[in-house]
Amino acid sequence: MSSKNGVPFRQKLVGAWNYGAKCPYAMDADSATIHETDNDASANNEVSYMIGNTDQVSYHVAIDENEAVQGIPFNRNTWNAGDGGSGHGNRKSISFEICRNYNQSQGTNITGTQLEQYKKAKANAIKVIAQIMLEQGIPANTSTVKSHYDRSGKNCPSKMRNDGQWIAFRDAVIKEYNRLKGGGSSSSGGMKPNPKPLKDGKIGDTVKVYNALYRDSLGAVKSTAKRGKQGKIKRIVGNSKKYLVEDWGWAHPNDIQLVKRASSGSTSKPSNSKTKTVTIDKLNVYTSQSLSSPIVKTASGYRILKKGTKVKVTATANNGQSVHGSKNWSEVDGWGWVPSVYLK
Repeated sequence: MSSKNGVPFRQKLVGAWNYGAKCPYAMDADSATIHETDNDASANNEVSYMIGNTDQVSYHVAIDENEAVQGIPFNRNTWNAGDGGSGHGNRKSISFEICRNYNQSQGTNITGTQLEQYKKAKANAIKVIAQIMLEQGIPANTSTVKSHYDRSGKNCPSKMRNDGQWIAFRDAVIKEYNRLKGGGSSSSGGMKPNPKPLKDGKIGDTVKVYNALYRDSLGAVKSTAKRGKQGKIKRIVGNSKKYLVEDWGWAHPNDIQLVKRASSGSTSKPSNSKTKTVTIDKLNVYTSQSLSSPIVKTASGYRILKKGTKVKVTATANNGQSVHGSKNWSEVDGWGWVPSVYLK
């Protein structure tokens, strides 16, 4: 099991079949929203229930006295904040539920074992929220660490608000974030600031591993085994650990440095833009050559093409994610990338 800032952390992610109810939109989060569950269930039970029903209620991570459990990918939205279909909390924040805060007979005035569980859950939440905000590139401050109440006026997190502890909790998250950012984590593995982080990597670029790599793009299982080695970027996704280096692991821009740009043969501009026709009912336009990349955003929503739409191919690539056996991708209308197999 991996950990976040010393707290055991695991994923129990919602199935793609339930994305429509739980997390229908791609998301690039810029803040956090904090909740309490208003019951005494464990993080595991909370997430199991949430991902298993089709209610339009969801959150990213539940935290109890023992662990943190992630139910929704960080690059998908959740219906958590009560601020509407396009509300900032619902569409731009990572949402956290703190467990063990309520008892049917006592309300939030819990005592004994449950109170001790809640205190530990809250302490774990400070660590986990700060670590995830750091990993996701979200600065922690009074404008980005928000409560459910801040988003829509609901009395949540209810126990902290009833006890007058919300401001102290928020400030503790910010303090912990700043400690981690300053290198204060005892689990930092000797990582140091990268003077030349890779901000605009492309598939095929040769990079040097400056710090750590991770087992997945969400940050599970850090390893420094490839530190100092050179390899090529194989995939790019929308999560914080966005670059897959060879088959070694996933890297944050701060974890790698550019050695050599991909050869011009991997991506090319047609001498004359060719007009093509979309052949499937809905075709997402992605920011890079991967189905896991974010969908291109427009002023009116997301760039999704309908069957029969005419587009101009403004660039091509032959080293993207394989789709139906083909690694060929096309840049359309200068917006972004689609698998070439869906154009004719």
